[in-house]
Amino acid sequence: SALLVLRLSGFLALISALGNLGSLFFFKELEFKNLFWRDLAGQIAFSAAAISWAFFNPSVFALFFGYAARNAAAVFIQYFLHPHRPRFSFYFSRLRDLASFGFWAMGQNVLNQANSIVETAVIGRFLGIRDLGFYSRANNLAALPSSAIFSVIYKVGFPAYSKIQESREKITEGFLKSWELALLTLLPFAALIFFEAEELVRIL
Repeated sequence: SALLVLRLSGFLALISALGNLGSLFFFKELEFKNLFWRDLAGQIAFSAAAISWAFFNPSVFALFFGYAARNAAAVFIQYFLHPHRPRFSFYFSRLRDLASFGFWAMGQNVLNQANSIVETAVIGRFLGIRDLGFYSRANNLAALPSSAIFSVIYKVGFPAYSKIQESREKITEGFLKSWELALLTLLPFAALIFFEAEELVRIL
């Protein structure tokens, strides 16, 4: 069943790809209210589908159908919230304009993913599955505060910077303030993890 779920999971990406590209303007125009409704609809659909399936047939498929319902609900509400309707067009000149930026952005993502895969493979090969599980758990716990904070900064900062992209001074000032805020927020969590690591391991 695990192999079947893994194969079916490819459809989750297909469902997400059917989303309304107009929803990207929610980030650009700082319309976080619409993003909230999109995410809320997805979470409600996930909970309803996963719990219902688990109630009648407790299995790993409950999670699969939960994620499928979440992606489908998010796609549906995107079309409800934004008037843009995708259509087929072949403007290859526009692709060339984005190629220089997209190539390096994609390259960075590929390297990050490759680094994660190699790291997991090496640790699993030489230390075993048990130690790999401990390492993954500890790594996720240590990265949890920074992931949560930088996720918020990215969602707010990227569209804000795009509005002032012509002013290098404003971008520099905004970046430094964002970095200072992130450090001030993360330092207490870092100290907690460092000094109370043993207790955290016992609890988790």
